[in-house]
Amino acid sequence: MLNDYISKEMDIRSLRVKLFDNDKFVFRPIWYESKLEASHNISAEDSKIIYYNRWLKKKGTLFTHKDIRVTRMFVKAPKIIPYKDITDVEIKGNIVSGYRLHINNRYLTSFSRTEKEKVEQIKKFIVNRSIYSKTS
Repeated sequence: MLNDYISKEMDIRSLRVKLFDNDKFVFRPIWYESKLEASHNISAEDSKIIYYNRWLKKKGTLFTHKDIRVTRMFVKAPKIIPYKDITDVEIKGNIVSGYRLHINNRYLTSFSRTEKEKVEQIKKFIVNRSIYSKTS
């Protein structure tokens, strides 16, 4: 259990270092908790790792310890994908149009104004979380 915990924390630390200078990503978001909890259907005890903010702090992609939650404009319920259900992660796109994240051969979300190496780091994070959740 300790080895698993250390591996997960190292993975988060590595992601934080890579995304440090991109202001669209916020680690362990604690501001406007009630809005984040309402828009992403989470509870106060859910551990929030990183949040990608797109539209006025209401819509975006939230990575928790158990799953990925994506909220979109004009859609009330977030799309929730547990890490244990992830079998395939793919990045498509470019720096101009933005990089799109496809999970299990389906479009999930996109990251605008983000360099490819940073999106690749997110992909690596998701793959590692998927492996950890399947072995736990």
